[in-house]
Amino acid sequence: MFHTLKQVPHSIAFPASNTVESGAAKEDQAISITYDKSVTLVRINCPRQDGHDWVIEAFTALEKCGMAFDMVSIQPGEVSFTVKSRLVDSVYRSLEKLEVYPDSVTDCVKLSVRGRSGQPLLSSMITMAETLAQCNIPLLRLVESYGLIEVLIATGYISEVRKALAKNFNC
Repeated sequence: MFHTLKQVPHSIAFPASNTVESGAAKEDQAISITYDKSVTLVRINCPRQDGHDWVIEAFTALEKCGMAFDMVSIQPGEVSFTVKSRLVDSVYRSLEKLEVYPDSVTDCVKLSVRGRSGQPLLSSMITMAETLAQCNIPLLRLVESYGLIEVLIATGYISEVRKALAKNFNC
């Protein structure tokens, strides 16, 4: 996880959730939103037809350089992950040795949404995806882990996302 996060000036609260997996009715807790503006999405298309060996080689090369990455996705024929923008050149140099040439989406921001009390957020992923879709904001990544929701978007949309969250979540 990246450590340079900035607090958004105001907190917002999600509306009450009507359903909960356990069957018990419970409202979402107040949330906090933090973000990191210095993120790049790196995408690697399968360079060879030798199965997943190239994936192992690529991650081994990144590990040898002490590369920290996040939001990993391994799909047939494509691997992608996020890194701090200042590390992109190192990623390219590490993979060049393997004759792997990724492309990247620069100027991304990673929003992290979590409950203030540490409780899991209910129906937040769906709400977040719907909010961004309603605003026609391209969603580069959406992940959830133990109630922490992380969204990757282009930096240019940060102001619009904050307004949409305020509007849709009655802040």
